[in-house]
Amino acid sequence: MGIGWYRKHFKLPASADGQKVFLQFDGMRQAGRFYLNGQQIGLYENGVTAFGLDIHQVRQVSAARKTSSR
Repeated sequence: MGIGWYRKHFKLPASADGQKVFLQFDGMRQAGRFYLNGQQIGLYENGVTAFGLDIHQVRQVSAARKTSSR
């Protein structure tokens, strides 16, 4: 086995403007690095528990987004 990538494209609704926004993950097998449009937004090393990343400072509501997990 090697390193795997997961990518998801999404667009936030206008109603999210001014709100805190989190990316929610149900867990990973070991550790992961997380990116939003190529910018690293988090590192998680605690195994299979669920966690979330606050992205309200690195987002624009009307823009298309791509999240990547490694």
